Amino acid sequence: MRTVSFKSVLDGAATRLGLRPSENLLTTQAEALVEYIDDRLEEAWACAPWPEWTLSQERQYRADYSALTAYAAGAEVLYQNAYYRAKAPTTANLPTNTTFWDPASDLNMYVARTQSWATLELGMVWGVYSQDPRTHDRPPRVGWWESPDGIQVDTGATTVWIEFSLVPPHFTTEAWDATRSYLTGDLVYLEATGECYRALAASLNQDPSTQSALWRKQDFPAVLAKYVKLMTFSDALREDEDMDKAMAIEAQAVDALDDALEGVQASLRNPGGYAVIS
Repeated sequence: MRTVSFKSVLDGAATRLGLRPSENLLTTQAEALVEYIDDRLEEAWACAPWPEWTLSQERQYRADYSALTAYAAGAEVLYQNAYYRAKAPTTANLPTNTTFWDPASDLNMYVARTQSWATLELGMVWGVYSQDPRTHDRPPRVGWWESPDGIQVDTGATTVWIEFSLVPPHFTTEAWDATRSYLTGDLVYLEATGECYRALAASLNQDPSTQSALWRKQDFPAVLAKYVKLMTFSDALREDEDMDKAMAIEAQAVDALDDALEGVQASLRNPGGYAVIS
């Protein structure tokens, strides 16, 4: 993904408001701008299958069976291309052992958005397929819908291929503090790099810019930077009730987004325009 620094987006919006980020951008002002930035990025992120962060992965409905796991009654697993349900608490008894397991013939067929065995969380889902898009030009589509459990699918296959966008990044202006203990999921801002980072694990005094095993940089997509800066400017103007100027700036932002979307349409006309991860 082509990226720009988070600081460039924040400073761009602030400068448009007549502020000098290095001199007179108050903490409360920065926090408000970050909220606008997050909202507008998420909005634009979901409006199209942007090729740079739209992926395709094969997904199963339940975790693989493990002889090391203690299963409770009712637990469901995948074993040798079939799903099974535990009849009673069991450990190290294969799902083919009918004393402890039954075939899960009535399995609720859904793919949870977050799966412990999958690295990536599902963001916006664009399509579900029964065959690998890498090897099939027009893979058959599978019917699907969203439920509280995740992505429900209408197929008897044990796995499906899901085309989806990554979950959009979020940002903060809360500075990283070397004396603070951070937990998984915490967001920090590092002035030295102008970037935000999300904690991948608990840590203390671990520089986010050098500890990639503990922190992940929140990449800001370059293709949406202009739109987000303009819309953040417009949102701030609306907050100040300068409606006429806000509408004029919003029109410029929409033009910027339309220009970016033209590139998406060109990519969608090109088979294989999205990434595929096995």
